[in-house]
Amino acid sequence: MAPAAPPEQLAICDGWETVDAEWIAPAEALRLAEAKQRTVIFPTRMNLQLLAEAEGAEDAVLRARARGWRVVEVAVNWEDQPASKVGVFTDGPRMLWQMLAARWRVAREERRR
Repeated sequence: MAPAAPPEQLAICDGWETVDAEWIAPAEALRLAEAKQRTVIFPTRMNLQLLAEAEGAEDAVLRARARGWRVVEVAVNWEDQPASKVGVFTDGPRMLWQMLAARWRVAREERRR
């Protein structure tokens, strides 16, 4: 799973299967696991290594598709809220640039193969 979320998004645990959570970059999670500051089981470590190759969520999705993996994107109903920290004009251009850059990187890598 490669969610794209604003930095202010809360990660909440169910207390059973997931007992602790934090939004953290894949490379940082791997570094913390290597330093024995976090426990990361093998399947999670393998997924983190793949995600760490990507520049963001869009790039991760494109890389998965380029590997021939089936990708399922789940629709999210977005309602603008007065307290929202994500803005079309403030965050939109950055998100668009990241998406275009990710597509360019994946296309460049495919041409190299």
